[in-house]
Amino acid sequence: MINYKNYIGWFIGSFVLFPVMLHFYSTFSINRNEGKKYYQSYINNSVEIKIKISEYEEKGKIYGITFKSGSYLASYSRSGSNNGAMDKLICYSQENKKYFAVTVFDFLFQYGQSKFEIIRRILDNKEIFITVNKDDLANPKYGTKENPIPVFNYKGIEKTIMVNVGNDGYIILEPTQKEYEHNVITYLTYIMPKEEFKERFEKRKINIRFKKKAEKQIL
Repeated sequence: MINYKNYIGWFIGSFVLFPVMLHFYSTFSINRNEGKKYYQSYINNSVEIKIKISEYEEKGKIYGITFKSGSYLASYSRSGSNNGAMDKLICYSQENKKYFAVTVFDFLFQYGQSKFEIIRRILDNKEIFITVNKDDLANPKYGTKENPIPVFNYKGIEKTIMVNVGNDGYIILEPTQKEYEHNVITYLTYIMPKEEFKERFEKRKINIRFKKKAEKQIL
């Protein structure tokens, strides 16, 4: 005889309780900010500067280029954690006296290989334009080897950064506007520490709102 109580208990545990627990675990264990709400503000407050991707020596100290390939945790599911691809190229700018990290998320070819595997070879000893947030650029906490200034968009100076494929084809290796926005949204949502996010976006928005309200009252 079928034990319906056990079947119902299994059904509720598998399809009701487990998904709910998974949702709450993902919500409170994964760093998640409202990146989509403020990404445009981050982009609008950015500036384009020129840097050279190269190794060099100064006063006996060698400044090299570091490539880091990793992942970020986006969510949990029944099959496990859902990770996205994160690649960084970290270098020191002699002109700006700061470290920068060209960072891309999920920057993959259709067959899954990271485009950055090719990009890091192409950019070696090249000058490029990078887009950086003004607050990051002015913040003394950013620009060190341990905490380089994040860069989510770049392009060639004299010509577009691309690689030839076959006899007549080519692949552009610069981020599109959509990929640039994805980089910023992903960084703000999953990478930027919650406290920093609150200070830079949420609390600043509240302060601006109160300031405008006070100005109206004065007028």
